[in-house]
Amino acid sequence: MGTGSGLPAPPGYNPTPSAAAAAVLREHTTAGAIYLEKDVAELKFPASAGFGFSIDLGEPGAQPTGAARAKPTASPSPSPSTAPSPGPSVSPTAAAKPKAKSKPTPAPTPSGPRIDTKVTVFPQDAPSAPTPEPTGDTQSFAQRVPVVRSYMISQTELKLPSLGAVHFKLPKDERPEGRGFTIAVFEQHKHRKYGLVAWEPQATLEGDSVTVDEASTPITLKKKMGYVFVLYGDDLEPTPVPHSYSSPGANPFVTPQPSGRPGFGSPFGAPTPYGGQPPYGQPTTNPFPPH
Repeated sequence: MGTGSGLPAPPGYNPTPSAAAAAVLREHTTAGAIYLEKDVAELKFPASAGFGFSIDLGEPGAQPTGAARAKPTASPSPSPSTAPSPGPSVSPTAAAKPKAKSKPTPAPTPSGPRIDTKVTVFPQDAPSAPTPEPTGDTQSFAQRVPVVRSYMISQTELKLPSLGAVHFKLPKDERPEGRGFTIAVFEQHKHRKYGLVAWEPQATLEGDSVTVDEASTPITLKKKMGYVFVLYGDDLEPTPVPHSYSSPGANPFVTPQPSGRPGFGSPFGAPTPYGGQPPYGQPTTNPFPPH
């Protein structure tokens, strides 16, 4: 029976994790920060394992050129002197003095408003994908699963040209031909409450990125408000089913054992009868009277 207090695993047992456990193993998060400079036209979030997320801010604002300045008038150059000029005198002390070592240039300090970001691949707690309102007696739009969730909170207000400014990058195995995608933007409030801001159930795949082609409504991201951008896709695989034990006929641990009636030599003695039943197999009289 093995050592210790545990029993050996029955034949046919395969410790495959459950569907929920397998999904949690795939989830991973990458966090970072972006500093919004004046010339930044695109917010690139941290990438991870072939997944990526970015937001186009449009053309950066034109830098002020200031007032027009008058061109300086060239002054006449003096006439060259014909007298020879003495050569420069060099001090022997200055010539022997070594040059001072140049100090290393420190790294530039980030400037501009800070944007905290977090990208989660295969999130388990993302809001459900929005679906169109049913137009008849039956809702035929398939529910899609979250593939990537991108979170951000900015210290300044941001204005996006439209939902088409959002781009999700996917690895090859997550963009098979014919897979449908949905992109949605939510405001995230306390206690994981979400308010839908914008969404599009017909996002298109172009190369390795998913985006929205026909979108024209501007989106304003408020200052110090958390926003969640989620990419949903058609489910690629059915939910895995954990393996079970083998059939009872092939499992020696569930094979019927002989009862403990007298005559079988069981070390455990006779089994306890059910209530209202006599001990089965026990004689009512002693067939071997004492001599």
